[in-house]
Amino acid sequence: CMVPVSGIFDFATWVREMPHARGEVEPLLGGRVEQKPELLREISPLTHVHRNAPACMALHGEADDDVPCSQTLQF
Repeated sequence: CMVPVSGIFDFATWVREMPHARGEVEPLLGGRVEQKPELLREISPLTHVHRNAPACMALHGEADDDVPCSQTLQF
């Protein structure tokens, strides 16, 4: 069983939904989001979910101002 810690499952969606996310993600990517769409997809856990993946339990607090609950619901 896997238990995620960060709550960010789709970085492309997170960057679109949360204005502050770009400043946090671009240093990780080593460039602008628009220049690195494949890397943005690759670092997103949602990309790696498949039928044979281990079980996962994801919890998300409703008062989270940094990551919307939609991230966990999408996962």
